Amino acid sequence: MAILTYGTRAAKKLAQRKPKRASSQHAHKIERLLEVLDRASSLNDLRRPGARLHKLRGDRQGFYAIDVSVRLRIVFRFEGGNAYDVEVVDYHRS
Repeated sequence: MAILTYGTRAAKKLAQRKPKRASSQHAHKIERLLEVLDRASSLNDLRRPGARLHKLRGDRQGFYAIDVSVRLRIVFRFEGGNAYDVEVVDYHRS
């Protein structure tokens, strides 16, 4: 029932409320969604209006994503009630 690993340092800093750039307009929403992810014990706990939890395919098979904005997603693996390899991804930079 916790985030156990992060895919990037930036995601870990946001979760610890130490964002690299405080000016990010989405930092607050990302922090809030990371808190929800940290408390989740099942994928159903992550189904929230506007978040659009969805499975990923291709090279990200086995991962899930939650929408932050049109461009940003929180991407993670979820196993045994825990989140792994959590990162914030800008789909337009990948």
